[in-house]
Amino acid sequence: MKKKLVIIMLTLCVVSAVGLAGVYVTEDRKGPRITIPKDDTEYTDGMDSEELLKGVTAKDKKEGDVSDSLVVEAVRENDTKTQVAVIYAAKDSKNNVTKKTRMMKEDADEKAVPETSPAPDKDTEVTGGGSLEEKSANEEAASSLPPESPRLFLTEDEITIPAGSEFNSLNYIKDITDDEDNRDTLFQSVQVDGRLNADEAGTYELRYHAKDSDGNQSNTAVLKVTVQ
Repeated sequence: MKKKLVIIMLTLCVVSAVGLAGVYVTEDRKGPRITIPKDDTEYTDGMDSEELLKGVTAKDKKEGDVSDSLVVEAVRENDTKTQVAVIYAAKDSKNNVTKKTRMMKEDADEKAVPETSPAPDKDTEVTGGGSLEEKSANEEAASSLPPESPRLFLTEDEITIPAGSEFNSLNYIKDITDDEDNRDTLFQSVQVDGRLNADEAGTYELRYHAKDSDGNQSNTAVLKVTVQ
């Protein structure tokens, strides 16, 4: 009798394990596919999300059309100030997120600079307070990548920590974006190269990089860490 009970219990455990494995395998973990129209639309200063989303669609393999979830996450100007990268994001009901980048030419007439306002000799951006701030080396590297490559951004380029303190290199990743893969997928591919001893005073460099599911490499973001 005891042997029969043991056999029954083992059988139930095996069936449960197989069932759970089946649920995991069939669970929807892939985000929707974003489709961008192939046209010559130029970007003009002040374009709103409604204009930028015109013609853009998002379809999920299981849920169908999820275009109502589409948002414009960011608009970034390239180094030569002739194009902008418009980053779209969409998600399904399981919160699987997909991002895609669209490169748009800037309207030359809109970018004309008045004679009374000489252009700066370096790439700059205006902060909330109205001052001019140069792009960091990491931001420069990310903005120079082709549209299909992931872009990795750090919270800081240089930090100082006291000797003996706890240090987690992944805490300094601000964001990582791609035209196809979502953030969670990209985060799993992040690699950090370099040596750091948080107990020993000195200056260290950590190099962050990642690649998407198509094998496209991100920029290499460098974090300079000073241990005092």
